[in-house]
Amino acid sequence: MDDRRADQLWVANWAVDADGRASCADPFWRQFTGQGAAQTQDAWIDAAHPDDRARISAAWKTAFRRREPYRLEFRLRRFDGVYRRVLAAGAPRVHEDGSFQGYIGSLVDMETSRRAEETLRESDRRMRLAQDAAHAGACEADRRNDEFIAALAHELRNPLAPIHNGVHVLKAAARRRDDNADAPVLDMMERQVRQLVRLVDDLLEIARIASGKIELRKEPAALSTVLRSALAISRPFIERARHRVVLSAPHELLRVYGDPVRLSQAFSNLVSNAAKYAPPGGRIEIHVESRAPDVLVTVRDNGCGLRPETPSDVFELFAQFKSQREGGLGIGLALARKLVELHGGAIEAKSAEFVVRLPLLADDDDGAGLGASAASAPRGPKKALVVDDDHDVADTLALLLESLGATVRVAYGGEAGTREALRFDPDVVFLDLGMPGQDGFETARRIRNAENGRRKTLIALSGWGQEEDRKRSKEAGFDAHLTKPASIESLRAFLLE
Repeated sequence: MDDRRADQLWVANWAVDADGRASCADPFWRQFTGQGAAQTQDAWIDAAHPDDRARISAAWKTAFRRREPYRLEFRLRRFDGVYRRVLAAGAPRVHEDGSFQGYIGSLVDMETSRRAEETLRESDRRMRLAQDAAHAGACEADRRNDEFIAALAHELRNPLAPIHNGVHVLKAAARRRDDNADAPVLDMMERQVRQLVRLVDDLLEIARIASGKIELRKEPAALSTVLRSALAISRPFIERARHRVVLSAPHELLRVYGDPVRLSQAFSNLVSNAAKYAPPGGRIEIHVESRAPDVLVTVRDNGCGLRPETPSDVFELFAQFKSQREGGLGIGLALARKLVELHGGAIEAKSAEFVVRLPLLADDDDGAGLGASAASAPRGPKKALVVDDDHDVADTLALLLESLGATVRVAYGGEAGTREALRFDPDVVFLDLGMPGQDGFETARRIRNAENGRRKTLIALSGWGQEEDRKRSKEAGFDAHLTKPASIESLRAFLLE
């Protein structure tokens, strides 16, 4: 028996008759011990360690006499003179007529078996370590991916902000002059900038959907306002294909409790999808029906509709239909479903329509008449301070705020912003976060700690818009966090409140 064979897992079968004599000869016995077949109990007990023989003999005689199972560990001499710990186990054989026929059992080399178990345990341990390392690596990869997407969105938002602000300044100036000559071009620029902003936001949503970090800012919201906002967002798709949109809704004010921006995003994705797949000059219908305690919103088009096998897959992330594909990131419907579900609703795909169900907000709930505040006239011109190290962003935002009726000052950095806040005493401060030297967080703390600092409204205005960024700005004392470019509606809201 060579070394390789000595290290293998060794098992020898054995059997004895009713007189205790061996009734079969197992070749493994001879290979392991180097002896001939053990014909009697004494023969194989003689191969055991001298210190174990008395114990083996007593245990065997007791089991044999009682006709009970036999199990015992002891040391057995191998062919090379080395004693190995083995396990002997056997069970009595009984004939159908109940007569005792002897024993059948096995001998197992426990040390080889234990080494095999240790090897398996070690293998299992290493596998767990490898899995943990792989998980950690995946988490690290996810983290880096999130950081990359956030950084990319930040770099894209910064140049978009002055373009967005500049377009609105030009439109406001044209309205004051009652000059509509450039209106079509300015409208086109506004739509395209809005589309670019939406693409940047969709890029971020990829990471947010995967990590479950979609954030909602819920409030009582009029469904009609949400749908009008959704149609405005989808206008480029609608106008490009010359579609006609018909909105059918009850006369009563239907409200939901949710994030108006996110709900508008969900419905705009549905409308944009309908505009993409309806034939040129097609018809898109939006039907609103109150079915207490819910409201149903149906978005349908006169296109060919979904194939019968696709409705179950249409909401999957990156779902694309090669026969219908017209570009895009392929996350619109997946995002719409996620947003609707986060509002306690559900969305269903049918042949040529999508049906959204949302919980209705009762008329006596807090927040009634929200639309009135936005439409009411301001109590007076607000004083606003813009602090940003990017001159293009700061200057265009200042012009935009002035077009909304505010008195505005600009500071190009954190230290200058702190000094200007003390001199100018603004009602609202729009602060960039990522400024060199004294950043926006430190600037906010210093303004808060100054005289009258507590009554000022501090707005973080940044290209960084992830949940961690919003938490950090809140901890620094900001009242709100807006991502660049800020919408006209949000800017107006802070000037009117």
